[in-house]
Amino acid sequence: MAWLTNFGTHWPEIADRYNECTRHMFRYYLSVYAGAFRARDLPLRQVVYSRRLTGKSSRSCTELTRHLRHFANI
Repeated sequence: MAWLTNFGTHWPEIADRYNECTRHMFRYYLSVYAGAFRARDLPLRQVVYSRRLTGKSSRSCTELTRHLRHFANI
């Protein structure tokens, strides 16, 4: 729950810009998502798009699709 700890630690640095309601809302949001990640109920996925460089070796689209399907099933 490092997100929540870091938020609490650094709150004084930004407290003058936000009210107490906002602080409670962010604490709730961070707590809910930290719990969901810990329970593995909310997967995190990352997709990277890049241009294929002519003349350079790169993975084929088929291989990339296979990898994406693998990670989607984890």
